[in-house]
Amino acid sequence: MNNFRQTPDIPDLDYTAGLSYIGGDVEFYHMILESFTRDAPGFIQKLVKIDESSLYDFAVNAHALKGIAAQIAAKDVSEQAALLEGMAYDGNIDGIKERNQALAARTTALVEQIRGFLASFDAGSAN
Repeated sequence: MNNFRQTPDIPDLDYTAGLSYIGGDVEFYHMILESFTRDAPGFIQKLVKIDESSLYDFAVNAHALKGIAAQIAAKDVSEQAALLEGMAYDGNIDGIKERNQALAARTTALVEQIRGFLASFDAGSAN
């Protein structure tokens, strides 16, 4: 089996689009995916705690998550982070509190699914 044709079945990741963003270089795209799995959990930790005094920091972290999710073609995660970023700039703490836990759970699941895919891809490449 040619693992360079292996694509993951990850609902929140458009693997084909992400790969096309960087010109089809599988190794480089996988490095970007690996970077996402390292960076996203830190942003998620900062997005689950929110109060009036942390709105600006919340917006900055939502913006960062939006960008790294867009970079890997995790469109829905990116869009949800953008929505929360806007709410933070608008001071809409109630709206954020209604949505931030769901985004955290969704992004955490995405991170785990990508880690699983990369591990299986690497294991298949070693054969």
